Amino acid sequence: MNLISQAKMWLSVKNTSWETVLYAFMSSFKDANCHAKGVDATNAEKEVQSVMESLHTIIDSYHAGKVINALDETKRLLINDFYISIPKDTPFFRARGNETGFLYKKEEMFHIPFDKRYLVGNQRYSISGLPCLYLGGSPYVCWEELGRPDYQKCNHSGFKTKEVIYVYDFCLPKELKSLFDVRRAALILACSIPADAKHVFKDEYIFPQCVFQAIIEKHYNNGEYFNEDSIYGIRYYSTHYLKGEMDMFAFDEDNDEEMYRLVNYIFPSISIDHSGLSKYLLRAFEYTAPISYMHLSIKNTSFGIGGSDDEYVSSSFGAIEDVIRKELGVERIREDTSILLCKAGGE
Repeated sequence: MNLISQAKMWLSVKNTSWETVLYAFMSSFKDANCHAKGVDATNAEKEVQSVMESLHTIIDSYHAGKVINALDETKRLLINDFYISIPKDTPFFRARGNETGFLYKKEEMFHIPFDKRYLVGNQRYSISGLPCLYLGGSPYVCWEELGRPDYQKCNHSGFKTKEVIYVYDFCLPKELKSLFDVRRAALILACSIPADAKHVFKDEYIFPQCVFQAIIEKHYNNGEYFNEDSIYGIRYYSTHYLKGEMDMFAFDEDNDEEMYRLVNYIFPSISIDHSGLSKYLLRAFEYTAPISYMHLSIKNTSFGIGGSDDEYVSSSFGAIEDVIRKELGVERIREDTSILLCKAGGE
């Protein structure tokens, strides 16, 4: 069992806390089939205990109204090796629920414009009033993040990087090969605690929101207002998956390509503009006009037909993703329907 599988067991426990999860994480170092390869269990425990001490400082400071102290401690934890580069021409996806059956305008598939900041609420890795660009590794994960709206009417757009961008990697590793991996995994687990959607204030969001703000201060504020040299964000596995709610498909947690479909991305739209969209994010991404399964299937009754050993590729989401990939000009996951129909007819 790899670390992702174990984390799903810890995070699916009702009303769990970051302390409970990190204590379970420490206890796992003693297991015979431990996911920590070549890491001394005693040193690994000390590493997690050190992270827990910092987390107590961060959360206690935040509760006491000392947000600057909480951010300073968070920045100390986020060493440079946490971020990775995302190559040019990497595809992403974005979705919006739409009950009307009509399609959104293309620009409505980007982030909430600056003149509508009042619509931006708190999320796990974001704060009220700051528009962000939320992307996913597949149309499916975007749909799950929206709470499973009517998939036939759901609008989907594709995004593609026009330059190299950077993300802080908050995706859990499958195994731990160093004490740095142990420290990183502990921080990721602390950011992944499920929260009650009915709560206005969510204690579970304190640390991930501090991480988000610390990244903004570190990379988007260079003594002036904005560091436009590079775009930074965060990537992380959907917490819906980690707490066992994404049951539509069976994903092989040892298969990186399949796990990519479960990854979320968030990019802050820092700007001094009072309206419109972030010119920095528009510079970093090209994107497509939205499509919906309903519109495509009405126009083409054979839309969605496809066969594959991969159940996701054969699904409605796989069909949507393939259309978007074709429009983006990146590697596709399906054959053209016409080819498949010919094969089915024996030609």
